[in-house]
Amino acid sequence: MVATLEEKGWTIPQEVAQGKDWFVNWADFPNIFAMPDGRWLTFYLPIYDSKDYGYNIAVQQSKNKGQEWGAPITLYRNTPNTTQGFVSFFPVNDQTGIAWLEAVGGGDSHSHDDHGHDMIVRTAMIDGNGKVSGEQILDDQACTCCQTDAAAIPGGAILVYRDRLEGEIRDISYVRLQNGVWSTPKLLHEDNWEIHGCPVNGPAIDAFANTVAVVWHTASNNEPRVWLKFSQDSGENFDTPIRIDLGNPLGRVDILMLDEEYAIVSWIEKGDATGSLNIKIVHRDGEIFTSQAVSAFEPIRPTGFPRMAKQGNKIYITWTEGAGEKATIKMMSAAIPII
Repeated sequence: MVATLEEKGWTIPQEVAQGKDWFVNWADFPNIFAMPDGRWLTFYLPIYDSKDYGYNIAVQQSKNKGQEWGAPITLYRNTPNTTQGFVSFFPVNDQTGIAWLEAVGGGDSHSHDDHGHDMIVRTAMIDGNGKVSGEQILDDQACTCCQTDAAAIPGGAILVYRDRLEGEIRDISYVRLQNGVWSTPKLLHEDNWEIHGCPVNGPAIDAFANTVAVVWHTASNNEPRVWLKFSQDSGENFDTPIRIDLGNPLGRVDILMLDEEYAIVSWIEKGDATGSLNIKIVHRDGEIFTSQAVSAFEPIRPTGFPRMAKQGNKIYITWTEGAGEKATIKMMSAAIPII
C-alpha cells in the first residue's frame, strides 16, 4: 500500500500490488524510492518454492508518482534454496540502481534464522521501461540478513552493508560506483564484532554534495554501540568515528544529511523496562547540536525499524507501535532547527 502526505493531510491508501505467496517479515520491509524524473519504485518478495524456502524480488515502478503502477519487474533466479531481498535503490543518471542480498549454496533452508549459507551482494540497473541491465556481484560473502543502504554521490553512488569476514567478523563495508565502475569492498571501521549469526541490524547512509555520513550498530567485546562516520570527499576517505548512543543501544539506525555539515541520526535505546526512539543532530566535526528521545519504543521485533525523511524545512520520522492486531504506524514531524 502507498499513501502520500499532501497539504490537506494523508491521501487514501492505494494498493500497489497484492498476493498470497509473499514472504512478509519484520526485517525486510517495503519502501518507496522516488527518482528525480518522477518515477517511483518499490518491491515485494514473492515465494516461488515454499518447500525449499525460495523467494525472489519483484520491483514495481510508477511513472506518475504512484497513481498507476506497471507490471512487476522480475529479478527472479529460480534455483533451489535461493532467496533475494534487503533492497536498496539509488539514482544513476536516468536509471535506477538497485542492490540486494542473494543467498547461494548452503543448507536446506534460507530463513532468517538459518545463518549457514553464503550471501552475496548483487547490483543492477533498471531503466524507465523496466529493462534490467548491468547485473554484477559486488561482494561474494556478506552478512545474511542485515539491511543494505545506498546514497547518490557526485559521479555515482555509494552502498553500505554488513560484511561477513573471516572468523565470523560482522563489520560494515562499502563500495563506490564512479563513472560506471564499482570499487572493491572496503571496510568502514574495524569493530571486530565476532558473532556467529546475523544481528539483523543494518547500517544507514546519506549524502549531501560531497559529504557522506554512515551510521551503524555494533556489539564487539559485548559492548553495544552506535557509531557515526563522516566523509568529506564522497566516501573516498572517512573521518574518525563519533559515538552516538547513550550506553545501551539496540540499533535499528537511520540517518539524514540536513546540509553539507550536519546530519540527524535516529536509533533505539534500551531501558530497564522498555526502550526509546532517540535522535541526535551532529556536526561533521563531532559536535552534538541536539539530543532527545522522540518517543517510548518497545524493543521487540514487530516494532520494526524507524525511518526518517526530509521535505523542505521539516523532518518526518515514522515507526511501528505495538504488535499484531494492535499495531499502528505512527509519525511525528518537526521543523529543522536553525543551526
